[in-house]
Order: sequence, then C-alpha cells, then structure tokens
Amino acid sequence: MQAIAKDIRTCASTCDSFQKKKLIVKVFKSIAWEGKLSPLLLLSSLLQGEFDHHISPALWKFALDAILHAVRV
Repeated sequence: MQAIAKDIRTCASTCDSFQKKKLIVKVFKSIAWEGKLSPLLLLSSLLQGEFDHHISPALWKFALDAILHAVRV
C-alpha cells in the first residue's frame, strides 16, 4: 500500500504541475507533457487494479473521490 500511495502522490504532483501551467505553455510544451502524462494513464489503470485487490469495490468510489479532491486542493 505504501508503494501505491507514493505512485498516487507522483501522479497528483505531475497533474497539478500541468494544471498550473498557462495555456500557451501547455500548447508549446505539449509533446513534453504528453511524454509525462501518457504513462500516468497506464499507471492509474494499474493502481485501480491494486486498489480493487486491497479495497472492496464498494469503497473504490469513495477512495477515488478522496484522491480527486486531494488533487484539486
């Protein structure tokens, strides 16, 4: 679970950095950001599988909502 938490923090940090960039920077650096964000899609899929293994499916939505809230804050 510690490794999962670390991966979630890494994803959140990268997404937060991208979100804070101005549109013009996102456009001109889109290739670089694609290289950073694309692996996170695969990682998020793998993390969901890990969560499903460790947390009952009924709690999955609650955990995802908490993570998304933490990323937005």
